Amino acid sequence: MSLKEKIKAVMFDLDGTLIDYNYQMSDRVKNTLIEMKKTGLPLAMNSGRPVWISKKVIDELVCENFFDYSFGCNGSEYLDPVSKDIKLLSSVKLSEIYELNKMFDHPKLMLCAYDNDHLLMNRNTGADFIESWLAKRYVKAKVVDFDPVNRQNENIIAKDYPKLLCLFDKDDRSILDEVVAGIKDDRFNFMVSGPYCMEIVPKGVSKAVACDKFAEILNINNDEILSFGDSDNDMGMLLNSCGVILGHAPERLKCQLQYITDGVEADGVYTFLKKEGFIA
Repeated sequence: MSLKEKIKAVMFDLDGTLIDYNYQMSDRVKNTLIEMKKTGLPLAMNSGRPVWISKKVIDELVCENFFDYSFGCNGSEYLDPVSKDIKLLSSVKLSEIYELNKMFDHPKLMLCAYDNDHLLMNRNTGADFIESWLAKRYVKAKVVDFDPVNRQNENIIAKDYPKLLCLFDKDDRSILDEVVAGIKDDRFNFMVSGPYCMEIVPKGVSKAVACDKFAEILNINNDEILSFGDSDNDMGMLLNSCGVILGHAPERLKCQLQYITDGVEADGVYTFLKKEGFIA
């Protein structure tokens, strides 16, 4: 049986897979998605971004309501295809957010949470990348108090969130690595998802959870899902399905996968799907 004959659904990461890190999608990848839609295979987005943000990106770059299913926040939420409500699969609890704020207490690191059209931040380092990073995610920065001691501050973080982010300047990656290495806590997964961002989700939560949910909805096996990704936070999905990793991914990730395609700059999604006969 060929790979094309085996596959019953396809799942895509967004950043670094369908769009590059300048937030651009090539015409060839756009046309590839349109051709894949014509095959009738169920298509899903599985992004580290919140569902509403990744959906807005695809609405603008391809067309509105393109994907049949959308999962966000690294498997912590999904858009219910029937009710159209965003439902949580997991969350970082308020008490845990307070603790994480202490763990990441460094002037070069920003602990953040998406809250509708704002990105709540425990500080703003003034790093050059912040303004463009926020603009491409359709959110505005809002510095709030992550410290539970200061209950008099009305701008205090006060609820659970599907995930947290730690933003950092790419030149400060070593600082992030040192902080994470010093955390002896098995309640969380820390996954770098781009040159400026690390995702923080509860232990056991990853894009693999979204892959399981996708298979459950469709009543198929996980190995009948073809998935594409490029980063640490994609590995749960890729290893929990028939995963394809893009060529610009680190070697330590690529060596774990059977299927490797070209990098995002060389339209790796197009290259693989054409080679395997999914598109003409």
